[in-house]
Amino acid sequence: MGRRKHRGKALVAGWWRVLAIVSVLAAVAGWGTAVVTSRSNDASPAESGPPAESGPPARSVEITTPPAEGQVSEVERVSGAVRDLQPGEVVWVLVRRSGAAELFYPAAGPCPSVGDTWACPQVRIGGTAPTGTFELTPVIVDGQGQQTLVDYLRSAGVTSSGPGLAQLPEGVVQEGPSIRVSRAR
Repeated sequence: MGRRKHRGKALVAGWWRVLAIVSVLAAVAGWGTAVVTSRSNDASPAESGPPAESGPPARSVEITTPPAEGQVSEVERVSGAVRDLQPGEVVWVLVRRSGAAELFYPAAGPCPSVGDTWACPQVRIGGTAPTGTFELTPVIVDGQGQQTLVDYLRSAGVTSSGPGLAQLPEGVVQEGPSIRVSRAR
């Protein structure tokens, strides 16, 4: 009985080796075909036929609410659309005063996302400034960017917006277009 069990393990290990070799050969053959194809594609644009289908839409993140150039209060719900969010990545909103020292202030945390939409229920816009024009920038961050933003918020404390970030943190994998909003008394 023990001998059959051992032969079964050897047989499974043998199949894994065969699969690994076949995978390597297929990869090499595919690379070789790609090189030959790219070198033999010297047809002029007129002879090449219709343009090739493009791949999936590029990753993106954007704000849809509040509207650009809209009036906002000190705390707003900010939401938008996201495309091609990868596992381990999250959306954050960064706020900065227009025309100021270009310092970024992260929202109170990452914005929960479901499918192609995200929403931050309480984004503080402008801190203690009663009026002004502000830019809201959506970003997709990976684990490193997430940690940088969380560390910043911890150091700023609950009652302070902190000194601000002079630049986008490492780990931002996609920056969306900023929208400008205004706060009036």
